[in-house]
Amino acid sequence: FANDGDTVFVTASEHAYAKVFSFTIPDFVTSEAVSKPKQPKFPTPKAITHSGSVHGVQALHNGKLVFSRSSYSGPNNVYLASGASKADGDINFTRVERITQFGVKELKGKSLDHGEQFWFKGAEKGRDVQGWVFKPHGYGSSGDVADDSADGTKDIDDKKKKKWPAVFLIHGGPQGAWEDGWSTRWNPNVFAQQGYFVIAVNPTGSTGFGQGKWSLRPHVL
Repeated sequence: FANDGDTVFVTASEHAYAKVFSFTIPDFVTSEAVSKPKQPKFPTPKAITHSGSVHGVQALHNGKLVFSRSSYSGPNNVYLASGASKADGDINFTRVERITQFGVKELKGKSLDHGEQFWFKGAEKGRDVQGWVFKPHGYGSSGDVADDSADGTKDIDDKKKKKWPAVFLIHGGPQGAWEDGWSTRWNPNVFAQQGYFVIAVNPTGSTGFGQGKWSLRPHVL
């Protein structure tokens, strides 16, 4: 609960990210509503974070919010959200700062890929499917091989002709998802660092994309 006693903070998955959401407690759960029942109007949760995977959210007495967050390229660290303000019933934070540096020294120079999202039309009419692609270590930002030669004279034509192996990762569960979070067990960067393009798709039924998708045709691309 926030300090105002009317707002709840929760974590939930949405489109391959585990986010912090806030929502105002609806009036139909108050004591007054018991004697004066009316049609419930459920609030729409508002996302406070928009990247990585958040866990352990805790509201502080000074109005700030503390939580841990990880990503594909780094383990959990502690973050502090501050500068809270309320507008139209929603709490907003103007600043989110990282206050720990776990793994920074150990991962320095590893060039871990953050992952890039892509979407495509799925087999189910009107439904899009999300996935991630991770570029291999040594792959240039322009789509060519990174130039590792000392004099920088590597033949451009050779760059364009180079072929890269690819690996397609399938998440388990089966109700699970490839989310932007750190893992020492299933980490796409383990493959990318060995020179592979990594493709990780969240097919229909993956968590964080709507409960209705599981009831239709789960695991259909």
